[in-house]
Amino acid sequence: MGSRTGSPPVARIARRLVELVDGRHAWGSMASWIDRRGVTTFRLVVYPPGLSVPRRRRVRAWRAWPAVGVLLLFPTLVVGHAVHAPGIIAVATLAAYGAGGLALRRAASPERTAVREFWAALDPGDRTADGRSRVARLEDHLRTLCLAESAHARGRLSLAEFAQIWARVHREIGRESDDLRSRQPRRARWRRDSAV
Repeated sequence: MGSRTGSPPVARIARRLVELVDGRHAWGSMASWIDRRGVTTFRLVVYPPGLSVPRRRRVRAWRAWPAVGVLLLFPTLVVGHAVHAPGIIAVATLAAYGAGGLALRRAASPERTAVREFWAALDPGDRTADGRSRVARLEDHLRTLCLAESAHARGRLSLAEFAQIWARVHREIGRESDDLRSRQPRRARWRRDSAV
């Protein structure tokens, strides 16, 4: 039996699982959230252009491991405490968590170091232009990637043209991140100054 949309439930579930593993976009992802003070934070993640599906899956698995690994190992820890010695189960669980993280790190190399992230925060009480301009740049990058991906899906852009646009955004985000890091004070100096 099909649903109202005409696709069988199994096909919808399979499509959702593929989307969960592969992500919605080949180029990366976008996330936003609001904290308790009302600050909206945006994060745009852009994978290296031309990354194959299996390599992208490895990078996504490595990036998701801290949260997913805990979710997978928590039941083992809880059930193991009820059955065996809690200390041994805790050490074994932590060792398995660490080994999983190291294995995914190795599997995702060297692509994991080429992933670019662009962060922006919008504080409702902040009247400066810096935060708003950073959000505007993030929106420009996101719009460029989404429009290029959509044009490629409709056949208006070739794969090579889409990859060029993706590469340009990837480079720009890397350059902007490097510029931002160079303008920030060094942490060791900040710690030394704050201790006085």
